[in-house]
Amino acid sequence: MDRCEPLKEYSEFIGNGILKDFLTNNRNEVRSMSLFEFDAEEHEKAIKQIAYEEGELAGYDKGEEAGAIRGRTELILSMFNSGKTPEQISNFCGLDLKEVEKIIEQSDGNSLDN
Repeated sequence: MDRCEPLKEYSEFIGNGILKDFLTNNRNEVRSMSLFEFDAEEHEKAIKQIAYEEGELAGYDKGEEAGAIRGRTELILSMFNSGKTPEQISNFCGLDLKEVEKIIEQSDGNSLDN
């Protein structure tokens, strides 16, 4: 009982005669409720921690994907600005020709740094 503040308080109430009959008759229920509330708090914390970790992982994955796309785009534009044709870039990078052409068109043929 020393570990659980509510149970300690209930024992003090009983010892001082405050709500003695009610608390004595319902001691097991009070104990169960106190333990349930404690477990519910711990459960809630665990749920929040899991949700946080899942969100963090999803954000990491999303950032990793965005970085890969940016890197691919920079490579395509760098090769194009160096005089490579879209066909050569497509063959070298193993990408679909239409995808390479779309990236070049969207950038007006300039690298991301220009």
